[in-house]
Amino acid sequence: MLKMKKHILSLENMRSFVDEEGISKGSNRIVNYQEKPQHRFMLDVEYNALYGLTEGAIQNSREALVMTEAANLAQNLMEQLSARPWTQNFTESKCLPGSEVKGSEQGLQWSVKSEWESENILLKVTTQVTWLKKGYPSTYTLTTLYCVQ
Repeated sequence: MLKMKKHILSLENMRSFVDEEGISKGSNRIVNYQEKPQHRFMLDVEYNALYGLTEGAIQNSREALVMTEAANLAQNLMEQLSARPWTQNFTESKCLPGSEVKGSEQGLQWSVKSEWESENILLKVTTQVTWLKKGYPSTYTLTTLYCVQ
């Protein structure tokens, strides 16, 4: 008698439901895989399709997580800048109008660019976060206008 255990889905686990004579006991019907090799082939094809879909879903979730981290980093940088007086940001070189401040955090590269939209009144601040996605750079950009007086 086969004992059912919780296993991570794998081809070896699927094959563990086949006993020494090649008889499958994983369902209500009994199929002899020695007599019907196409069933073994279909099991392998189904497993490979399921494995490919699972790997694709995991990769997509990783990419979504990195993009979320990039968006959070860009938002945090903007919040840090807006929480202080702009004169303090300028003197501490956190944000310099007409130039760019760069750094890295959590494996992500970031930059803060700023320029005056209206001289000494409106400051356009752009935060860019860059990371590698499948060997190519991806960028998340956040731009905000601040009234500086």
